[in-house]
Amino acid sequence: MNKQQSQIGSSHLILIIALAIVILGGLGYVYWLNYMQPKVAENTVSVTDNKKYLSINEWGVKGEYDSSYGVRYEISDSSAAFLLSNADEACSHRILKTISRFSADDVINSYGHLKLDNPNTAEYFYSSNYFGPDLRKVGNYYYQLGQGLTDVCSDSQGYRNVEEERGAILGMEHLFLTLQER
Repeated sequence: MNKQQSQIGSSHLILIIALAIVILGGLGYVYWLNYMQPKVAENTVSVTDNKKYLSINEWGVKGEYDSSYGVRYEISDSSAAFLLSNADEACSHRILKTISRFSADDVINSYGHLKLDNPNTAEYFYSSNYFGPDLRKVGNYYYQLGQGLTDVCSDSQGYRNVEEERGAILGMEHLFLTLQER
């Protein structure tokens, strides 16, 4: 009898350990989906006063985007990367422009990166006009326009993608200059 009770106890322990591993794995997967994986957002284009606006819903801001070239964005940490929405597979991950978002007391450096060399606050760089028009204050946050990639993407569409990229980049620069709270 004693040996049989010991075996039943061992099987219960193994079952509890296996169940704990499954629960921890599931929680880890949910965390990865919600916090670690970049979020691809559906663009929200609205028309107000005969102007088209592209909204960055996660940040509660919008800007005028009147380019006929479609873009999409991915949010990762404090940055939004803008990509062509209808590019071929070869160019679908090509970053056209980035917009970074900082709070007033975030410590950034003179390149706009968080906490590297020559650090100061976003508010300091804004008040000193260090970045000129590439650092704007909208509401309680500071937004910085980044360059994205500078080379031309080559794919099966060739010249069409070059023209689309140029049009979308100009549209993104205008969006940044007209950024406002929604």
